[in-house]
Amino acid sequence: MSHPDIIDTIAGLAAGSPLAMIGDRKPVTRQQALASYPVLFESAEPGDVTLQERFAVAVFVAALHAEDDIARFYADGLARTEPPQAILTAIFAQAALARTQRSLRDSRTRFRHSVTP
Repeated sequence: MSHPDIIDTIAGLAAGSPLAMIGDRKPVTRQQALASYPVLFESAEPGDVTLQERFAVAVFVAALHAEDDIARFYADGLARTEPPQAILTAIFAQAALARTQRSLRDSRTRFRHSVTP
C-alpha cells in the first residue's frame, strides 16, 4: 500500500516547498519517520494497545501542545475506530485543562523568579 507523506500532510507542506526540500535532504531519516505511521496506526495486529487507544493518545498529545491541525488529523483517524463521542470530548477537555494548568504553573514560576532577590 502506498502511503502519503504523513510528515508533509501533518505539517501542511506542499511538495517542493522550501521546508519539504529540507526534509528531502535527509532521506533515511524521512524514510524511517514515515515508516512509523503505518506501524503505529495501520497495523492489522496492534497488540496490547488498540488502534483506538493509539489515536486517542496522538490526539491528546497534539491537543496538549495546541497543534490543532495535527489534533484534527489524528481525530479523523480516531473517528475511523468509531469511539463514543464522549471519548473525543474528554480528550480535548483534558488537554485544554492541562494546558491551562501548565500555563498557570509557568506564570507562577516566572513571577517567583522575577521577585527573588
